[in-house]
Amino acid sequence: MSLYDPLAIDENFVEKPKPKAPNQFQSFARKIYNPLGFRKAYNFIFFFITTGALLGFSLASLRKIDVNGYWIKNDATPSNAYYFQRSRYNIGIQIHLACRYRI
Repeated sequence: MSLYDPLAIDENFVEKPKPKAPNQFQSFARKIYNPLGFRKAYNFIFFFITTGALLGFSLASLRKIDVNGYWIKNDATPSNAYYFQRSRYNIGIQIHLACRYRI
């Protein structure tokens, strides 16, 4: 691109045609991950693995949100158990645990 020619086209902003897939599996995979915003297949695979791990962690931790059951019996100290059974503090700890375990 010339600095003096205002009508010149910058090659960096021209959309390049997508390369053709060498086989049917790759063309099928591109139809899945390209509309989701991924340009490379390995980025989609890493995203899928990471979100699966986060979802598994969140689902495994859901039982800890049961404040009056699991959490009071197993994780809370006796003084915490006394205060968190009151309605005002119970609502606060439920909100805190829900935000902590990202449901």
